[in-house]
Amino acid sequence: MFSKGLVKTSIAAAELGISTVYLKNLRDCQGGFLEGGEHYFLGVSATDSIKWNVPAVAKKMHEMGRIVREGRKIAKQLAEGG
Repeated sequence: MFSKGLVKTSIAAAELGISTVYLKNLRDCQGGFLEGGEHYFLGVSATDSIKWNVPAVAKKMHEMGRIVREGRKIAKQLAEGG
C-alpha cells in the first residue's frame, strides 16, 4: 500500500495522490496539521530533503477529513433548525 520507512517528498506526494506543494503546506510550521517528528522529519541542513512517514500522514489526513465532514453535517443540521 504505502512505502515503509521514510521517503522523500516527491515519493510521499505521489503515494498520497497530492501535490508536493500541498503536502508541504500541511506541515505545522505552515499552519497545517502534520507534526514534525511524527509525520515528517527535517534534514540536518536547509538543503536536505524532508522525509515523510506516509502511513502516518495518510492516517492523519483521513482523521482530519472525517472531522471536516462531521462538522459540515452538524452545521447543516443547525442551519435547518435541528
